[in-house]
Amino acid sequence: MRILLTCNYSPWSAYSGGGQRSTHYLGSALSGRGHDVTVVFTKTPWDLVHPPASLPYRLRWAALPDYKSHIGAPLRVLTAWTVAGVIRRELATGPTAVVHAQGEEAARLPRERAHRRFGLVVTPRYPSLPRLLFAPPRSLIRAIGLLSGYGKYAALGVALRGADVCAPPSRYGGELIQRAYRVSPDRIHPVHNGVPPEFLDFDWQPMPGRDTRPALFFGRFDRAKGIETLLSALRELGDAAPRIRLVGRGSYRGAIARTRDRLGLTDKVEIDGWLDHRGLGRLLTESSAAILPSHEENFSLAVLSAMAVGTPLIATRVGGTGELVEHGHHGVLCPAGDVGALRAAIAQLYAQPERAAEMAARGRRRVRHDFTWDTAARKFESVYERAGEPPGLS
Repeated sequence: MRILLTCNYSPWSAYSGGGQRSTHYLGSALSGRGHDVTVVFTKTPWDLVHPPASLPYRLRWAALPDYKSHIGAPLRVLTAWTVAGVIRRELATGPTAVVHAQGEEAARLPRERAHRRFGLVVTPRYPSLPRLLFAPPRSLIRAIGLLSGYGKYAALGVALRGADVCAPPSRYGGELIQRAYRVSPDRIHPVHNGVPPEFLDFDWQPMPGRDTRPALFFGRFDRAKGIETLLSALRELGDAAPRIRLVGRGSYRGAIARTRDRLGLTDKVEIDGWLDHRGLGRLLTESSAAILPSHEENFSLAVLSAMAVGTPLIATRVGGTGELVEHGHHGVLCPAGDVGALRAAIAQLYAQPERAAEMAARGRRRVRHDFTWDTAARKFESVYERAGEPPGLS
């Protein structure tokens, strides 16, 4: 099967997140399964991007109209035109394909189908959407909001409405686009992310006696990741609080450091820069637990990665996390933003180390059996076949 994947930014850009890495891993897994895969990422003309010398798929670039890759790039919606141009050239040089886009960069692709038939799959990865999208479709507040700063969400809506199949990474994500964009449920087919394969090389082991290793948070330094809630819970635990490493990157780092110092946690909390997946896998084996108190997720790669290594886990009941973690069986889940609940979860996990290790072992088996990228690629093959069917036969 010929498959064209598209995604804004790239895994090697100054701004990069789970969507870019997921596109890379999916492209690699599909290529490994014998498919003809091309991946189209976007970058600015001035980005110094250094992809690996050898990739299992063909790499193409579309222009990102900005001076640098960053999350708030105001003109990123214009990649709908540059990506469509690359896809048009690719389709002109080979057999019929399925195009699998990750978001707003696909907004012009439905128009391309007036000239050439191809299947279109869109995987929306946003963990949340602006409230205005849930207003009535023809309401003034929705129209004004989309025109005044939410262009990427309007573009995503165009892509979703023109797709053959919408394949979010969780059932939660499917419910989100159904409510926000009125996508018909029969066109929504969730496919869970796979775990980044580097984490499969690491295996957490319990310590005999009291585990004195620090806990670990890893992810983007952002208010939505719940780090302030974590710091407040550690303060309430007092001397019983574990030491913890916060590993990440983002503009919120300074605010986190100030909150840590204000709460008197300077000796308990170490703040470090981001690591690659192998570095994070090693840290997970050297940690007593992974604590990931996010306020929003679609389908968390951090939770997935911690479970793959077998590190005891505390996370929050947000987005698709409950589709992966059964509370009390694979880890401990608590409500997002609830300092008292997170404090109790930490105390519970550290008071019962044998139970924590048992839950972690069950989580590790679950992820390694059900949530690899090869598994995700096999599920996407069925989605692509559905998207490639002539109209009326699906």
